[in-house]
Amino acid sequence: MKGQNYGCGLTDGGAMSSARHEPVNMMRWLQAQKWTIQYWHGARTLERERKRLKRTAMPIVLHHCDAIKDQSYILDLGCGPTCGAQYITKGKKIYVDSLLHDYRRAYPRQLPKGQHLCMMAEKLPLDDNSADMILCINALDHMQNPELVLSEMHRLIKPNGLVMIAMFVYPVVLARLYYYMEHLHLALTDRGHPYNYSFRGIQNSLQRHFYIRESRKVKLPLMRLDIFPRQYYMFICETRQP
Repeated sequence: MKGQNYGCGLTDGGAMSSARHEPVNMMRWLQAQKWTIQYWHGARTLERERKRLKRTAMPIVLHHCDAIKDQSYILDLGCGPTCGAQYITKGKKIYVDSLLHDYRRAYPRQLPKGQHLCMMAEKLPLDDNSADMILCINALDHMQNPELVLSEMHRLIKPNGLVMIAMFVYPVVLARLYYYMEHLHLALTDRGHPYNYSFRGIQNSLQRHFYIRESRKVKLPLMRLDIFPRQYYMFICETRQP
């Protein structure tokens, strides 16, 4: 018997392009949020993930911070409790995550100073062209509607600003398999990730909104055994091609 359809859009850039923009439904997303909370309550999880962040994505981010001044605005979308923007020494930080209240309870007095918005990233109460840099590290594939989040990034970033997105990507066949698993039953899914992109799939999504200046593969420290092949990429994007 076919299980309940949990409404996951295709993210492998494949033939089913009409389904590509379809977001997961709220039930599926809330299940992913629940699992994410459980993950972050693990022993020493924050310490481990902050160490990994500083060794992987942040060196690339910091390399592109020359234009950041004390009055610059840095938007950290899906910041989690790791809050990568805190490692940028200059700029005013705005941390956005729908689970920020949960993270405060899990890690009292361990979140950095700055403006904190506990809400979904699909629509934010911020002015157009107000951010000098937007970070979205290990977060886009956790969003309820990544296409709306990308549209919101495009609205918020200044014309000369940078959008930096880091995430895992999968072989096309595996990304397609995850898509079909989502449609069969929630128990078969990657619980914390409503979306699993191939490299081509995320490129297609980003290019609908931005010019991709660089796609950089990031070498990961050996921290666990991955059953399925996947790669970690940082996408450095601008609003227009130079």
